[in-house]
Amino acid sequence: MAHSWRSVFRILLLMGIVFLGLSIALPSFLSERTRQKWPAWLPQKAVTLGLDLQGGVHLLLEIDKDALLKEHLALLNRMLRKELIAKKILFKAMTQEKNGFRFRLIKEEQPEMAKDLLKNHPEFRDFSVQIQDHGWVQMTFTQEALTQKIQSAREKSIEIVRRRVDETGAVEPLIQGQGKDRIILQIPGFDDPARVRALLGKTAKLSFHWIQDASHPDASSQLPLQGDPDRLMPVTHEVLFTGEEILEAKARYGGEKNEPIIALTMTHKGGQLFSELTRENIGSYLAIILDKKILMAPRISDHLPNGQCVITGQFSMEEAQNLALLIRSGALPAPLNVLEEKVVGPGLGHDSIVAGTYSTLWAIASVAVLMFLSYSFFGLFAVLGIGLNVCFLLAALVWIGATLTLPGIAGIALTVGMSVDANVLINERIKEELHTGKSVAQAIQLGYQKAMSSVMDSNITTLIGAGLLYMMGTGPVRGFAVTMALGIFISLFVALGLIKSFVFLWVRFRDPALLHI
Repeated sequence: MAHSWRSVFRILLLMGIVFLGLSIALPSFLSERTRQKWPAWLPQKAVTLGLDLQGGVHLLLEIDKDALLKEHLALLNRMLRKELIAKKILFKAMTQEKNGFRFRLIKEEQPEMAKDLLKNHPEFRDFSVQIQDHGWVQMTFTQEALTQKIQSAREKSIEIVRRRVDETGAVEPLIQGQGKDRIILQIPGFDDPARVRALLGKTAKLSFHWIQDASHPDASSQLPLQGDPDRLMPVTHEVLFTGEEILEAKARYGGEKNEPIIALTMTHKGGQLFSELTRENIGSYLAIILDKKILMAPRISDHLPNGQCVITGQFSMEEAQNLALLIRSGALPAPLNVLEEKVVGPGLGHDSIVAGTYSTLWAIASVAVLMFLSYSFFGLFAVLGIGLNVCFLLAALVWIGATLTLPGIAGIALTVGMSVDANVLINERIKEELHTGKSVAQAIQLGYQKAMSSVMDSNITTLIGAGLLYMMGTGPVRGFAVTMALGIFISLFVALGLIKSFVFLWVRFRDPALLHI
């Protein structure tokens, strides 16, 4: 009785696994209209198609290395001056060059002091320092530090680009580095490349500065006011705080005219700083600057202790939403230049899907006929395994949120051939055992046992190849490798788990005396 209950439980478990896999995979075979009628309690998500299958936008971006280094040196310039003054090292004629600084020491006995300062200060260790004749000091970025700076900027840019693109609602964008300073961005199904360029064309460096009289010694440059480019305002060098102290930015309607505004909420640290600034500087004008343009320059009329402020301006709700998105996602370390732009139409994708579908169906049909001719009725178990492999592979792609590309379809077609490999090895072993006079049950049991090592060896070697393709390849090659690796694991699970269980249950309930194989 207990043995019977175990058999029933085993059958229910197998049916449950098959039903779960099929239900997750089935939406991928249905049209969007049909999926909308699909029961709400069943999985709704279909496999995400890549750029080559449904069209979209492809951009090749490059980090503006000159702008990156120029801004970094500008920050170090002010720090260098402060450190030299603090150490009472007199200098003159300091100039910022492309890869460093050059200045002249006034006192002859101070070169060693300057060299020790620059060597031991953590911010200046990336420079090679040369003391030249007549007290001239030459500081130059080392090549190693420059390469590290560019790679760090690329990695940060990838994350910021990902956050910006994700907030547009794009599904499964491909964002990856290429070389030392380039980024590939592919957004399947996205039909607004102008908006993508607009989002990526802004570094979104938000900062707060005081507005001073043009004659004030701390006044830096004249910046235009957004919406009124002819009106220039002098702002201070000092950055009061930056966009990193912004916790949230939301676009909404508000103000006296119920117009689009951006509501900012500061972090705890930013809120405290903002509270001190507004308490101690009532009557002063505060410039809110984004990418060297003054968004607004309000007069502080009251103490604002809650760490919140509102940006108003002459912009539409869409512009306000884009601006809030940029502020939330953070500032790019440097501008990104678009080197290449492609808009891929869905026509190619439709043709690819149709061709890939037909090739996969033909592959399944051909293998099914071959298995039936080779192993008669027993070959139908292998055919069942092929169907389950394809369905489970699509279900796995949906489950992990992977994107199916044309090379991925090629991987599925290859998986069809690979999935039957284990069944062929097992069936040949069973045939050998039957020829030695074993019963059907004994032959099947021994066939699975003796074929195990061969099955594992063949799949592990293929898995190693897939791993190398993934590690050394990029883009479509990785898509092919992922599909092939998933196919290997799934084929092993289906052949040695599901199909083996089905075969043993069939033997248990039918107890065949003969097996034509």
